[in-house]
Amino acid sequence: MLCVKKLKFTQKELQKLKEDFDGYLWLAIDTHRSAIAAGDEYMADLRDILLSRRSRTEDIVTAGIDLNTGELYIPYGINRLNPAIRHGGLSDQMVHDVEDKIHYFFEDIPAYKAPSDLAYN
Repeated sequence: MLCVKKLKFTQKELQKLKEDFDGYLWLAIDTHRSAIAAGDEYMADLRDILLSRRSRTEDIVTAGIDLNTGELYIPYGINRLNPAIRHGGLSDQMVHDVEDKIHYFFEDIPAYKAPSDLAYN
């Protein structure tokens, strides 16, 4: 199941994603347009889906989220393709934007970690 959304995930969609992906979900988030692509095995494919829908490279951040624990992971490897990240990592504003979007899309995850728990690796 692949989801591209601008609205938050419903409980039914979250349950289907948990089942399809063993509880761990890869994401690509457009922080400017508030869009998300979720569910594919490769973050690069998710990023490309958003790019094909007129998102800009500098607005996209990829991440992973454990739907059981709410733990969020933002890997540097794929995000280095974003020119804003390549030269110095995620800015405080971009981290804040990612936190806001993740909280919005996944607020129905019971164990969702507070935005201050965001890990950037």
